[in-house]
Amino acid sequence: MPDELQNTLTMILAGGQGSRLYPLTRNQAKPAVPFGGMYRIIDFTLSNCLNSNLRRIYVLTQYMSTSLDRHLQRGWSIFNPELDEFIFEVPPQFRLAGNWYRDTAHDFGQNIIPSMVDSGRVFAYNFKHGNRNSTVYWRDIGLLDAYWEANMDLVSETPEFDLHDPNWPIRTHAHPYPPSRLHIRPQNSSLLVVAQGCVIANARVEHSVISAGVHIDSGAQITDSVLMEGVKVGANAQLHRVIADEGVVIPSGAQIGINREDDRRRFTVTDGGVIAISKGLPIE
Repeated sequence: MPDELQNTLTMILAGGQGSRLYPLTRNQAKPAVPFGGMYRIIDFTLSNCLNSNLRRIYVLTQYMSTSLDRHLQRGWSIFNPELDEFIFEVPPQFRLAGNWYRDTAHDFGQNIIPSMVDSGRVFAYNFKHGNRNSTVYWRDIGLLDAYWEANMDLVSETPEFDLHDPNWPIRTHAHPYPPSRLHIRPQNSSLLVVAQGCVIANARVEHSVISAGVHIDSGAQITDSVLMEGVKVGANAQLHRVIADEGVVIPSGAQIGINREDDRRRFTVTDGGVIAISKGLPIE
């Protein structure tokens, strides 16, 4: 490993409130929001570090970090302290002035990072892509529409962002789910991303990302949607352009994404017509 990488200290600003991703950030920070069926947003940044041989990492947390803390402990305790490798969480803390740090990431980089580093160098590093023939993928997923679009990028015949690139693997914490059991009605050249532990019983599912542990009952119709871990969809329900947060239960016969005016009375609906549903909010 080149000395410049071995001696590089990486700081990941992971305290974002992610208000523009509400209600997905209703109970957790933006870096802990699931993505792509089995990952969390922060997994992509940490995997970039790992694939680029950056192994001295501070993760600076701030807003509702409990689920993020748990994910890092379960999935990223992989570094060897004897080789001066580490991933270390830095929570917000009182300074001498008696205040929490409350400013933006530009202010943090200018004022706080220099005060934390008393030796060595901190510098920006452009992550190289493992497959030189591939196009580096970049998308700001700070908005619900952009988050939905990035997930939809995964379900094309030639995905712009290919999770199957062996030269650039994405690491995460995976629960020990059993294999998925699928009975999907015939589709018209539609692709899916389906994680482990799912049960789909005689349903129509098209162009969607189905996360781990999802149950979809008979007769349901799901198109252009993102269902996160543990979502349950009742019989004959219809979902179109829906993001369902972890653990959401969709009642049998429910119609979401079919009537825009009805959806706006019940859920968060974006300018692009994507409906976001969070656990704990009523679904009539």
